[in-house]
Amino acid sequence: MRPVSPSQLNYEDLQRLGENVGKVTRGTSNESLDCMRVLSHAECCRAGSTAIVGEQCSICRMEFDTDDQLRVLPCKHAEHQACV
Repeated sequence: MRPVSPSQLNYEDLQRLGENVGKVTRGTSNESLDCMRVLSHAECCRAGSTAIVGEQCSICRMEFDTDDQLRVLPCKHAEHQACV
């Protein structure tokens, strides 16, 4: 059988896949999110900052503005606070 992407599966196939794979989490807890730093885009871009910031949020694909609030993930990538 040829491997397929989950995006190519119908609802019933996805249900069977879930039964075979097991429980998959839907993300981190609010408690974990609250422990992550929130900085402005300007703060993330300052010299000495360890945050990794691209030109745009990798979640919503919108370009960052200087006053945007970004959440710094454990991997050091920073994304819009509202998107995470």
